Amino acid sequence: TVNLLVKVQAPVNATVGTQNPVVLTFNPVVYNGISHAALKNTDLTTVTEGQVRLVKDQYLANCADGTAISGTYTQATVSAKPGQCVKYRIVATNEGNATVTNVVISDNTPSYTTLKAISGVSPKATNATLGGISADGATGTVSAAQASFAPNATASLEFVIKVDE
Repeated sequence: TVNLLVKVQAPVNATVGTQNPVVLTFNPVVYNGISHAALKNTDLTTVTEGQVRLVKDQYLANCADGTAISGTYTQATVSAKPGQCVKYRIVATNEGNATVTNVVISDNTPSYTTLKAISGVSPKATNATLGGISADGATGTVSAAQASFAPNATASLEFVIKVDE
């Protein structure tokens, strides 16, 4: 498996609706007398008025109250052992110059973990409406939605997971 990323940057005065197609074609060589068809993928980027940035960070958390065991939120890797908890925070910021509608912040509980429900702490949405799973021990998608997201506005989703024992 090979993952390729296409990075597109548009100037602030780019015309809304302008599209930038990038076509990636892979032509495999004949190997041991076997030939393969060309693989082709098109990435289409369209300029929009809104730009929402998501930042996810975490810390090793106390499973009883969700407070940090040591340190503060970090974007670096946090290692947790079975029975330990990690608190995640995803912050969405509208960095665009127009209101964005129907913004949903969502994340899944990682494999071999369950949601740790802590009243007023996990799951918690700020400047958004909480959705998705919320029961202690649940697995699946935790989410927060904001119907109208003004320029420079922020919203966040916080939740604690417990690593299976």
